Amino acid sequence: MTYDDFVKLALELPDTSEVVGKGGPGVNRGERGMFWLKKWELLCIHVDWDSYDRLMAAHPDVVYTTPHFNGYPAVHAHLEILSPDLARELIQISWNVAPNKIKYRRQPKS
Repeated sequence: MTYDDFVKLALELPDTSEVVGKGGPGVNRGERGMFWLKKWELLCIHVDWDSYDRLMAAHPDVVYTTPHFNGYPAVHAHLEILSPDLARELIQISWNVAPNKIKYRRQPKS
């Protein structure tokens, strides 16, 4: 999968648009960012914390994070091995999360 393929899938959802911001090109839902591509070809996808944990455990070969993004609810994906089904799942999660205020730090689990 390429970044353009990923964007094309995202733009199938309502209220999405391709944008170019200070972080690089990406896709928004309304005014809120869903994902963006950093200049060093790093795809960053906003998710919620429950999805973050599930995705990291279920797809460790495809979905990952970097130390720079510790404490931030986003995952990265290796586009070259990302399946269309997992791409759609990541996009749907990001689309669902986009209208909400991002909780940057995890809340302690009770």
